Amino acid sequence: MRKKTLLKYCIFILLFTLILFIKEYTIEKLDYMYMRTFGTAFSYICLITIPFVLNIIIGLLFGLDRLTAERKKSGKWKIDIPRIIILGLPSLFFSLSYYIALLNIEIFTLILYGTDYIPIFQILLGYVLITCLYKDSSELE
Repeated sequence: MRKKTLLKYCIFILLFTLILFIKEYTIEKLDYMYMRTFGTAFSYICLITIPFVLNIIIGLLFGLDRLTAERKKSGKWKIDIPRIIILGLPSLFFSLSYYIALLNIEIFTLILYGTDYIPIFQILLGYVLITCLYKDSSELE
């Protein structure tokens, strides 16, 4: 049993590292493409969308262990709505900051100051999405 857990954690860290390398490599190439095309709208959308998706995948990967533990339980699948409302919606809002700023509404452009927080909210969004699923065993009784 211990070897199985060790193998699981080794696979997890390899996947996590691989996704981080892919993300950084992709961002570097997209940034280069964005500079070469003189900042076209398409290249900017790619520049913000691909890291968005990769950060959500990182968050999903963090919560994968909890989902596999829930899968082994008996019961009916449920969604934790309060978790989505309290953690998921604010994370979604801040995760979409770059897209919201494209609307050119002055109040929303203020959220782009200090944009280092945006990837954290994107990872949190992925984590919340995967951990809001659980099995309710109370209906079986």
